[in-house]
Amino acid sequence: MGSLTGDGNGSAVAVWIPIAGAGEGAAIVTRRFAPSTGWTPVETIDPPGPNLFQDPVAAMDAQGAIMAVWPERSGLLASRFVAGSGWGAPTRISREYSSPLTSIQAAPAVGFYSGGRALAVWSECCGGSGAFEIGSNRFDPATGWLTPDGVWAIGARDVSAPALAVAANGSALAVWAEADASRLWMSTFDPRRGWAVSQPIALLAPAQLLYGVRAALNAAGDGFALWTQDDTLFASRYTTVTGFATPQALGRGGSQGLAVDSAGNALALWVQPPRLLALRYTAGRGWEAPVPLPPQDANGSGALSMDAGGNAWFVWGDSTGVWSRRYVVGQGLGLAERISPTTGSDLVFGGLQVVAEAQGGAVAAWLEPLPGNSSWSILANRYVAR
Repeated sequence: MGSLTGDGNGSAVAVWIPIAGAGEGAAIVTRRFAPSTGWTPVETIDPPGPNLFQDPVAAMDAQGAIMAVWPERSGLLASRFVAGSGWGAPTRISREYSSPLTSIQAAPAVGFYSGGRALAVWSECCGGSGAFEIGSNRFDPATGWLTPDGVWAIGARDVSAPALAVAANGSALAVWAEADASRLWMSTFDPRRGWAVSQPIALLAPAQLLYGVRAALNAAGDGFALWTQDDTLFASRYTTVTGFATPQALGRGGSQGLAVDSAGNALALWVQPPRLLALRYTAGRGWEAPVPLPPQDANGSGALSMDAGGNAWFVWGDSTGVWSRRYVVGQGLGLAERISPTTGSDLVFGGLQVVAEAQGGAVAAWLEPLPGNSSWSILANRYVAR
């Protein structure tokens, strides 16, 4: 369904590709949410044209600035929103690609850090190595986007979508999988020095599949990476002092959410069909026993978002609707509450995303099937802290 992101204080933005008319290319549209005014009308960032039908991504900073990034046939484009000025004209942030296949597999990620600056990473083919590499660019309000930079130029036949975590001080972590060689790579970013030399996190056992890479950092730049190797979920803790720890196998399944608080504690959404589980890491103790999210087993997908205080929201969809549970530090998980207006049996709810608010609220969005046809509707709901 595109991307849902927020400023942590109640404002949010959704960016997506609407259904195209006959013969039209993809358009990029958005709606913004503010607690005092609700959702704005749909705004078009980029009209139908050479954009590809690949979901855009977006980030929002504490001042309400928004950065959206998406692929078009000849490269990656970005547009920035500033209150009072609106959306800027799309700007190419990658090198120019000769084939749209490069853009299709770019899988970009973007994040903000202090001073309204932003950082983006993506996979691309084919640079000097003749294979898939990891590219990047950064944005400064004073100068705009800089020249595209290479994070990893060794190249591989098959590279996963890069996971990006950006701390408020500008330090960042990018993690990606070189699936055909069973290696997981990382690079760190410092706003003064740029990207460090890429290094493998670990030399993993040979695998048929290496996917589902996630990364999260707290304000101090410490965090975690999660990934699935074949059918086993692995975790590795990262600190700015020691780097990545030895990977730990957590069990069968994959992850659909990861967040880290200021004390180094982590929460993860663990998908272990037919179960959806909440998983917590406590600094100094390690990973605790997982807690089932639905009251009974139910296949589905979900999302996780944590606020600045370490409290979090889990949302998920199963065959009966879209549900939520709030996690409060010191109290654990609250009761499950349905947030979708539609209920029934054997329904499919997809594209779930959630943004937590510092005041205890949240905004969630998801895709819901329209009755009688193959189209989908995007729905949203907000929890207001009592």
